[in-house]
Order: sequence, then structure tokens, then C-alpha cells
Amino acid sequence: MKVWDSRNSLTYNTLRPLVLLMPLLGLNRFPNTQKKVVFIQILSCVIHVTALLSFVGKIIWCFVGAENSMEHKNISLYIALSGNLLVGIIFYLCGLIYVPTKLRNFLKICDDLRTDPLFDISYLKLKKFSKMFVIISLITVCVFTVVSMLVLNPPFASVILCFQSPVWKDSPFFWVSISLNTLTTSFCIAQKIFAFGMIYAFCCIPTNEFLKCDQEFKKMIDSEPTARKIETIRKRYVSIKILVEELDKLLCPFVSVAIGVAFTTVCFVVHVLIYGNVSHTLVVVNIVTLVMALSEIIIILAIAVSLHGTTTVCLETSQLLDGAKMNTETVGILTLYIDNMKSNHLGLTFLKLFVLDKATILTVFGSLISYVIVIVQFKPQ
Repeated sequence: MKVWDSRNSLTYNTLRPLVLLMPLLGLNRFPNTQKKVVFIQILSCVIHVTALLSFVGKIIWCFVGAENSMEHKNISLYIALSGNLLVGIIFYLCGLIYVPTKLRNFLKICDDLRTDPLFDISYLKLKKFSKMFVIISLITVCVFTVVSMLVLNPPFASVILCFQSPVWKDSPFFWVSISLNTLTTSFCIAQKIFAFGMIYAFCCIPTNEFLKCDQEFKKMIDSEPTARKIETIRKRYVSIKILVEELDKLLCPFVSVAIGVAFTTVCFVVHVLIYGNVSHTLVVVNIVTLVMALSEIIIILAIAVSLHGTTTVCLETSQLLDGAKMNTETVGILTLYIDNMKSNHLGLTFLKLFVLDKATILTVFGSLISYVIVIVQFKPQ
């Protein structure tokens, strides 16, 4: 039996820029155990843990020694920000322990599917996306770092946020402190951006496979459908189904944690905007946090819904086939194929509980709107 090697993997080489940067951000384990590699992995872990512990410590300071007696009204914001830092640690642990085996299995199945000459699929667009995504993401993180350091810190921000204490403005370590705060935040944001890029890139593979099956199906609309052609496509569909299931195993922790924390963050930030003691600087923090959380939900749901939609494209195309051109054997195989598609609810899942589809969009945003209405009604006059 031939041993799978990532160096000879077509799928791995297609996604190479993205896959190589995943270990640097803690989204995967390095393939070798050289000293410098282990050092980078440990450094990534230290950054995550230090950022979370430092932030939690400063939150405690806000309610013990801060000069602002109204700071307790902003506790929801601090909990939300701590939750987002906690996401980084969870992503890191998944990348260290969970992802390597699942990623290897996923790439291996992709390579097996690409050996079929009938379904020869070019991933040139995906390869270009991987390169451009890495470049654009790095530029975005750099711009965010510079802008946040300028906007949220003196001299542009006249009010020093509570979680910048107890390092006072007159202290020689003040700028070191706020610079480290910004850099650790930027690192966590970079990790999330690359996680979303990973989700999109990996989902593009089965999406393209399903669309290719649909193209082969459409060729039979104007021609005579044969049992052999339909059986070939049906077997291909079953193989892609296995690929999607393996993809869900790989991405389920990232998708579930990201949606869960982003949803909670939106609720907490809206609560602060309505009930909190919000200064001009804190308004910026709240709005940026709110926009980022909503963007995370929208991006993940858009990717998941797109993948789920392509799993049923062949089912829609099958309704256009001319039954008069098919014999009994062909009709039987087509019926089996349609039953397979109807019985399989494929896509990305939330904690393996339900598949993320169009109905999930209405559920999520309906819940958020209901939450806003309720807390506005309970706000004291």
C-alpha cells in the first residue's frame, strides 16, 4: 500500500501558502520537530496564554483599583473580549492536538478524488486565492495594528481605557504596555482571519466537486441518459459525501467555537452600548468589536450555506431529465441516486448537532434581533 506523502500531494501543493502559515498561528502542528520549530510553537502558546491572563488581570484591576466607579457597567464588554482571547487558545489546542490527523485524512481523500480522469478538476483559482489571501491578510493585520495603536491610544484617545491600567501614562512602560496589548490583539485577529481563510479554501474543494458532478449530469439532459453514466456520477457523489464528512470533522471545532463566541460577543456588546458607561473611546471599541463579531458570523454562515447548497444541485438537475429516454435499469439507478441525495443532509455542522444551512441564518439573526428588542424594553427610563 502506497504511503501518502504531503510533498507529493496535489491538494497540499495547491494550498501550500495557507497550510504552511497555519502552524505559525497555532492552527496546525509543524510537520517536523526541529528545535526552532518547537520554539515557534511554544512561543505561539505563550502569546495566547499571556494575552488572556494579562487581560483577565486587568479586568480584575478595573473593579478593584480603578478610579472609575462606573466601570462595572462595562463588564459585558470585558467578558466578550476575554472570550475572543479564549478562542485563540482553543484554536491553538485544536491545531496542536486535533487538526494534524484530520487534515492529513482530508488531503488524502482529495488526492484520491483527483485521480479520476472523468472528473479532472483544476484548482488554479484556488491556488491563486491561497497566495492572494496570505498577502492581503498580512497587509490587513498590519494596517489594523497601526490604526488601532493610533486611534485607541494617546494623543488621539483622551481617555485611557480601564484595561490599560495600572500602567499609568507617566510610567516609562506605558507605551510598551499598550504596544504589547495591540500586538497580541493583532496576533489573535490574524489567527481568526487565517482560520476563516482555511475554512473557505477547504470548502471550495467539495464545492467544486459537486459542481463538476452537476455539469456531467447536465450533459445528459439533451442526450440519452444511460445507467452506466448515472452510476458513475452516483459513485462519485458517494465519494464526495465522504470528503464532506471528513471536512466537517476537521472544521467543526473552529466553526462551532467561532460562531458560539461571536454570537455571545454581539449580545454582550449590545448590552454595553445600551446599559454601559460608554466614553467616546469605548464607543469605538464597542463598535469595532460588534462589527467584527457580526462579520465572523456572516462569513462562516455564507461559506457553510454555499457548501450546503451545492450538495443538492444534482437533485435539481435530475428533474430536467427526460424519463421517456430511460429504460427500467436507468430509472432504478437514478431513483437510488436521488434517494441518496435526499437522505444526506451534508455540510458544516455546529457541534455535530445540526447542519448550517439557510434556515440557520434566519435562526441566528432572528435570535439577535429578539435579544435587542427584549433588552431595550427592559431598559429603565
